[in-house]
Amino acid sequence: MNFLQLVQYIDHAIFEYLLVYFNHPLLVNICEQLVQLDNYYLLIALVALLYLIKRPGQALVFILIMILILILSESTAALMKNWLKRPRPGQQVGIYIASSNFSFPSAHALNTMAAAIFSSYWFKRRYATLSFIFISILIGIARMLAGWHMPFDILVGWILGSLWGFLIYGLYYTTSIKYFKDI
Repeated sequence: MNFLQLVQYIDHAIFEYLLVYFNHPLLVNICEQLVQLDNYYLLIALVALLYLIKRPGQALVFILIMILILILSESTAALMKNWLKRPRPGQQVGIYIASSNFSFPSAHALNTMAAAIFSSYWFKRRYATLSFIFISILIGIARMLAGWHMPFDILVGWILGSLWGFLIYGLYYTTSIKYFKDI
């Protein structure tokens, strides 16, 4: 058994365990609701509006950087999904067919972790950091329990998202020190 086969074996074993022991209809329904992005638009708009009112200059920069993070993380996920073409768990066991939609890595995990890491550095508050990371982890777990991703899809999404979050904040920090230190 090579490394890739070992990872796939462990991935399937964890996924099957979750399906068997965490497949309560109420929990599955909650997870299905958590993974719908439309549920977040109002919350995101409200937070952006409050931040825009409180600190308009910083908020505009923050919003533009978050848009950049979303574009980069979505592009990364889309490129990897189309290159690797790993089917969703449901396709692998014949539950549903969505052939144009692949699973690896999880774009939700990638996007939310990239935003969480960047936001943690931006706001520099322990409660904010814990909240952002918790939300990303919750969404990733919900994606698994809802049957959209294998555990490795989520784990790699979190790792790639963390890398994007660190990289974008590092670039922001070094350019703001270099070019905007007097502002």
